[in-house]
Amino acid sequence: MNEAELYEANNKDVVVGTTCANCIYTKDQPSAKVVAGDLNSNGGTIPVTPSDKKNAKLADVITMPGKKLPTKKYMCNNPYVIQWVTERMCCNLWDHPGLIRNFDGKEPIL
Repeated sequence: MNEAELYEANNKDVVVGTTCANCIYTKDQPSAKVVAGDLNSNGGTIPVTPSDKKNAKLADVITMPGKKLPTKKYMCNNPYVIQWVTERMCCNLWDHPGLIRNFDGKEPIL
């Protein structure tokens, strides 16, 4: 276990990194085991339907560089996303309790 993993294991209330796995929109949502063909080369889900592709583009759903291949995918319930995501992913709608937005206090509108 590396230093970051040890820190995370001992500080479960601390958000480490910004990923779909620690966003409020996946908290308490269904998860499923990843199966062959679900993931791109960096461990993000591949949009399945035209609606998934459209939503991913609008919310700027990304897969971060890296080679960790997740074993679970999570359902994102953000109304602008509504698709399976993994811990290798994030979007411009990411949110978490305690988040501070340094602008006029209004949420971004797509």
